[in-house]
Amino acid sequence: MLVWLKAIEWGFYLTLAVPLLLFGGGFVGGYTLLEGFTLVVGASLLIYSAIIQNPHGHPRFSFILFLPFLWAVYLGVQVFPLPPEWIQVLSPNRLILLRSFAPVEAARSVSMSLSTYSMWVEMGKYFSYVAVFFIAYYLLLDKAHLRRFCWVIIFLGLAIAILGLLFDQISPGKVYGLWTFDLSDPRTPYVNKNHFANYLLMTLSITLAFLILRLDRYQLFVNRSLREKLLWFGSREGTLWIVLLGSFAIQLGAFFHATSRGALLGFVAAIMSFGLLAFVRSRHWKLGLGLCVLVILILYLGIAQTQLLAAKWNALYDFIRRDLIANFKLSQELGFLSELGTKDFALFSRLTNWKDTFRIFLDYPLFGVGAGGFHEIFPFYRSLPEEGSLLQHTFYYAENELLQGLAELGLIGVGLLVAFGLMLAVRFLRWFSSSLKSKTLQWLSLGFLSGVLGMLTHSLVDFSMHLPANAALLAAFGGVLTRLSYAQELPENAPQGKQRVGWSLVRHLILKVPLAFGALFFLVPILWTQWHTEFQYRKGREELNRMVHEGIVSPVSVRLSYDSFLKGIQKGRHQDRFHAGLGEVYLYMGLLAQDRVEVQRAWFEKAEQSLKQAIALSPLNAQYHHLLGKLYESWNRNQEAENSFHRATHLDSQKPAYHFSLGKNQVRLAKKTSALESFQTAIAINPSYVEPTLDALVVSKLELQPEDFVRLVPKNRHQKQAGDRIVFYFEQRGDQATAEVLRGLL
Repeated sequence: MLVWLKAIEWGFYLTLAVPLLLFGGGFVGGYTLLEGFTLVVGASLLIYSAIIQNPHGHPRFSFILFLPFLWAVYLGVQVFPLPPEWIQVLSPNRLILLRSFAPVEAARSVSMSLSTYSMWVEMGKYFSYVAVFFIAYYLLLDKAHLRRFCWVIIFLGLAIAILGLLFDQISPGKVYGLWTFDLSDPRTPYVNKNHFANYLLMTLSITLAFLILRLDRYQLFVNRSLREKLLWFGSREGTLWIVLLGSFAIQLGAFFHATSRGALLGFVAAIMSFGLLAFVRSRHWKLGLGLCVLVILILYLGIAQTQLLAAKWNALYDFIRRDLIANFKLSQELGFLSELGTKDFALFSRLTNWKDTFRIFLDYPLFGVGAGGFHEIFPFYRSLPEEGSLLQHTFYYAENELLQGLAELGLIGVGLLVAFGLMLAVRFLRWFSSSLKSKTLQWLSLGFLSGVLGMLTHSLVDFSMHLPANAALLAAFGGVLTRLSYAQELPENAPQGKQRVGWSLVRHLILKVPLAFGALFFLVPILWTQWHTEFQYRKGREELNRMVHEGIVSPVSVRLSYDSFLKGIQKGRHQDRFHAGLGEVYLYMGLLAQDRVEVQRAWFEKAEQSLKQAIALSPLNAQYHHLLGKLYESWNRNQEAENSFHRATHLDSQKPAYHFSLGKNQVRLAKKTSALESFQTAIAINPSYVEPTLDALVVSKLELQPEDFVRLVPKNRHQKQAGDRIVFYFEQRGDQATAEVLRGLL
């Protein structure tokens, strides 16, 4: 039985390590591997606990342990179908929005969530985190288990830190130097440098706790001469302490190498909480003074780091302005850089997105829009315009976990988590300040607590909890803290559990074994489907993106995408992304068959059917409506295209491409006024649409006067730039008369 328990324990450590090997779970299969390993470990633990009685006395029932379970049940309630009349009362805006873009009058039931594929992905992650929490809670049998867990954390932190420090030397932009991933940060192996530093934030807290524990246990600074202190470093204990110090230094170096201001904020919060509680508990003024000096040093390095980032940005901006401004077309594409040169775009975009996210919460205050529904509905609320093709304006996260939680889970979901956190904090502080005597528990519990507080602080300015490796480790920290707060004192080595006999064994087998085997045999096929469909979708999408980037409809790329989407849809029939992908493929097939009218019509009919199916599954996706409009445009069904383009612009009003497509559609329908309005909106968002707009108008059959071109100029900060580009357009084409008239009017 001891071997069985050891296997479960090390399987749990593997659960935390595998998503980290995929750099936080940001690649295909990262979250499914987390769910799979958690499923195996959890099922094994259920069967083990049914047969073996735990000797160390976990509490039979506690309301604080019931809250994570209740939160998981609430996630399931979000997707539970209800009559539309109930939704009208519980979440009226949900029904109003659906009725605007999808026929729900005939539907017998509607869920309070958006019920998209991303919702099921996020729910799978959340359930895994809850399982990790309970596994960590149950496996903390004694101090030996606690120390092993801490050593595993330190090892993982050291390994990823070394890789991070060497990443820009051995494999920048590549995973283990084997394959390229364009979105990976060149300074870290993570997709995002902030999430890399966020993981180190937790491992650094545990490493620091172990360092201080060794000093306190061996009383290096108490009743020893200088010679004895120096000789201590040559002992076995001193050597281990030096190894820990080196590990801490390497992790700290990798932490600063990532240049993450949000992680720096979290680290300061972690160190300050560690020092404050350590001083209150032990009255070690030297420790308190040392930690204060460390905080000051960190703040100094952080300020210098921020100045370095500002200097790098200013140098880049000067280079673009000085060396590339001669290339007028490129300077038009950059557009937004003139303002970014004097503005922190990361801070500016966060503040803007936070206000927009709070508006989502105000419309769905109680239940939210459902787990994973943020990026589906956010374009409908976003106010940050998509001003430059080189800048990211497609935000999948709010970069504030509290606000995104309120938008997705509502007051009820976030309230359950906040209640759990507050109850745990009160119980932990009561245990820490009164009944705690063990130095091991004292210092290591501070390490876990400071890691959690640092993570929570950083999550207020980033989306770190959406990374499987980071969130799983945080859940494990929470399970350990909960177990410690219930323990008067952990034994050094807990005795092996006793095997249940008689009715007790039968009762536990009846309750736990069916649950374990049911989870394995029911969820394993779901996880396999999830991984398979994710792999096939990314493979097919990559071919389409390459073709769009090259600007050439390639039969080979179309065929490869078709094969991948077809394989994926066989297992993911209810995933809107596959229907949309097939619709796009059928559209390209129809374009390739333009010389054969009947064949082209057959492909376009298939594309229409697939795109309508995608919209039925995800009616709030502006991209799907825009793609359907492009299909109708290629099919010369301009009236139907108009409706689709209008819906796309309504769902995502800050995307200029949608307004531009609507403008071209209005030109085909000879609606000059609305065409000029749509074109002006696109130019107001991004002035680089001036030239494509003029190309579309010049070749049209509309009767245009110079005053009509003046109407294209937006009344915002792009006014002068857009006017100059309109005049320059006609000068380049030798129409000096029109250029002079426009110059006078502008």
